[in-house]
Amino acid sequence: MLIFIGTKIILGDFVWDGKMPAEISLAVTASLLAGGVIYSLWKTRDDPQPLPHAPAPQPSGVGMRACEIMTSSFVSIGPDASIGEAATLMAASGTSGLVVFDGAGKPLGIITEGDLIRREALGHAPGTSVWRTLFTDDKTLARAFAKAYGRRVAEVMSRDLKTVGEDLSVSQAAELLYTAEVKRLPVVRDARVVGILSRSDVIRALGRLGTELGTEVAPDQTIADTLRARLARAGWISPQQVRFSVSEGSVEVAGIVTSEDQRLALHALAEGVAGVTTIIDRLTVTTALLGEDGGFAR
Repeated sequence: MLIFIGTKIILGDFVWDGKMPAEISLAVTASLLAGGVIYSLWKTRDDPQPLPHAPAPQPSGVGMRACEIMTSSFVSIGPDASIGEAATLMAASGTSGLVVFDGAGKPLGIITEGDLIRREALGHAPGTSVWRTLFTDDKTLARAFAKAYGRRVAEVMSRDLKTVGEDLSVSQAAELLYTAEVKRLPVVRDARVVGILSRSDVIRALGRLGTELGTEVAPDQTIADTLRARLARAGWISPQQVRFSVSEGSVEVAGIVTSEDQRLALHALAEGVAGVTTIIDRLTVTTALLGEDGGFAR
């Protein structure tokens, strides 16, 4: 006979007052944990296997090197040249930037149209208020003064010269141009400048690559598998919203998206798959799937 009285259990002549030895407590805990693991495995026994991993799309120009697209001929100037000489040389050569070399051919910096325009626009030393003086170091204040009043190239040029090797990929160069917020990068070989890589050089390279897109060939099944794998990893759309069908490299994408951004992102997703030649859009843009808070309606 089993009787529960408060925290006591009476079974015949045996009375348990709710206190459990540590050994028994650990054994019970371990059993519960093991049971939870076994249950979880049983629940997931029929779950679908993840789609095969597909490599992330590579950026355009990843196989091209800086030396293939750089401008080998460039114009240079010495640090003691005047601002007027720099401006005249830029205008005569049709370039927007001059590499500054010392007498031994070592690159010291670069002077650009932006440096000259900034100097002309300032026309005077930047404000030296008490607030600016307190929170700006002396080096920065002195540099700003030189750029505002300087008459020689060495005083106005940008000294933070970022250079790249000639084997740097175009994609890496583009990233550096973007993150460093510069328009040109000297290309060096054995510490000597052999060319200039500018934003316009990268744009021209991308233009050449554009004529080659869609020339890859891949089986339709491979394309379909890659599309599904990328869609499953996207994170910005539910895979249940969209379906792909592939025929001779032509991809038809159908389903429901909740914004124009999702539709364009799906195009970009498909365009990055090797073997895709055309995209047929059968998507419907609707906000019906969204709840009042902007999330998916349940």
